[in-house]
Amino acid sequence: MQLLYQTHSPYARKVLVFAHETKLLPQLDVVHHETSPTRQNEMVYRYNPLGRCLC
Repeated sequence: MQLLYQTHSPYARKVLVFAHETKLLPQLDVVHHETSPTRQNEMVYRYNPLGRCLC
C-alpha cells in the first residue's frame, strides 16, 4: 500500500501515527511529494485530479 504525503498535511500524519500504533507501518510504502498550484506533481495528479497529496 502506498501513502503519498506532504509534510504539512495533518491527515497524512494521522495515518502515519495510526499505522505505527497498529503495526501496519511496515506494509506502507511512504512516498513524499510536494505539490502546489504553480508546481504540479504529475504522479499525484494522475491519482488525484485536485492535486492533493492526502492519504
